[in-house]
Amino acid sequence: MSLLSRKNSKSEEATDYWMSYSDLLAGLLLVIILFLFVAIMNFNDNKDILIEQTKIVEAQEDKLLEQQKLLSRQEELIEELVGVKKAIIIELIHTMQENNIEVNIDQETGDIILGSNVFFDHDSYKLKETGEEFLRKFIPAYLSVLTSEKNLEHISEIIIEGHTDNDGEYLYNLELSQKRALEVTKFIDALVETNVGLDEQELLRQLITSNGKSFSQLIVVDGNVNKSASRRVEFKFGLKDTEALEEIDKIIGGE
Repeated sequence: MSLLSRKNSKSEEATDYWMSYSDLLAGLLLVIILFLFVAIMNFNDNKDILIEQTKIVEAQEDKLLEQQKLLSRQEELIEELVGVKKAIIIELIHTMQENNIEVNIDQETGDIILGSNVFFDHDSYKLKETGEEFLRKFIPAYLSVLTSEKNLEHISEIIIEGHTDNDGEYLYNLELSQKRALEVTKFIDALVETNVGLDEQELLRQLITSNGKSFSQLIVVDGNVNKSASRRVEFKFGLKDTEALEEIDKIIGGE
C-alpha cells in the first residue's frame, strides 16, 4: 500500500470516529433535553396541584375562622339569654308572690304549669268559673312582667299549651287539648280587650299562640304515668335571641 493510501485510510478512520462521537453527544443532548422537558412539565403539574391545595387550605382556614366567630357569638348569646331569662323568671316569682297567686314556676325555663282541673271538667273544654276567676287575677300579673318596657324587647312569643292524660285515642286528646288551649286564649283576648288599648291588644295577639299537645308529654313518676299531673295547661314564653341561636346551630351543623 502506498503512503498516500495509508494516509487516506487514517483520515477516514478519524472522520468515522468523530462522527460517531458527535452522534453520541447529539443523542445524549437529546436525552437531556427530553429529561428537562419532562421535569419542567412535572414541575408545572406539581405547581398547579400545589396552588390548588393552597386554595383548599385557605378556604378551610376561612371556614374555620367563620365557625370560630359563630361559636363566639353563640357563647355571647347564651350568656345574654341566661341572664335575661333568669331575670324574667325571678321577676315572675316575685310578682306572683306579691299578688298571692299560687303557681308552679319552673326556675330553669320559666314555664308555669297549672292543673287543668282548675279550668275544665273531665273530658270538657268549657272554661269553668274557677278558671275564669283565676285568669282574671293571674293574666294581668303575668303580662305585666312579660310586656314591661325592659322585658318586651326580648320576648318573641307567649305560648299557651293544653295537655291531656293518655286515656282515649291520641287524636281525640289532641283535639281536646287544642280546644282547651284555645278557650284559655279566647278568654285572655276578651279580658285584654276590656282593659287595654287597641295597640296593646294587637301586640298581645301577635305574641300569644295556643297549642294542643294531646298526651305527647306525659308526666311520669317512678315509671308510672301521673294522669292528674298530665292533665294541665302550661304558660311559656320564648326569647328572640333563641331564634338567632337556632340559626347559628344550623350553620355550624352544616344544614
